Amino acid sequence: MLTLLNDNRGHLWIGTIGGLYCLDEDKITTIPLNGKRKETVFCIMEDSDKKIWVSTRSAVFVSDPAGSPDFTAYPGINDHQHPVINLFQDSSRRLWFLKLKAGILLKKEGMTRR
Repeated sequence: MLTLLNDNRGHLWIGTIGGLYCLDEDKITTIPLNGKRKETVFCIMEDSDKKIWVSTRSAVFVSDPAGSPDFTAYPGINDHQHPVINLFQDSSRRLWFLKLKAGILLKKEGMTRR
């Protein structure tokens, strides 16, 4: 296990070097990201809009806040050489992305900057 998140619906999200899993009561489900089940997950975060964010070596993914297990790649954040290894949302609802050996990105109101 690399990361865990207990979301507002009581699901336990588990990120490993072998993929993303969701534990709902007594049932564990493998969650494919970008069609892959074996994707190293560095970080899982739930934002104030109840969206689940997942950072992997290949991309940052975001879920539908309605609770759907479908994730879509979030454009313009990740690359294979400098993956996002941590995610954070501050009290102003700004998203921060910590990239391996490449600094920090800030997403604010539809804009992303270094």
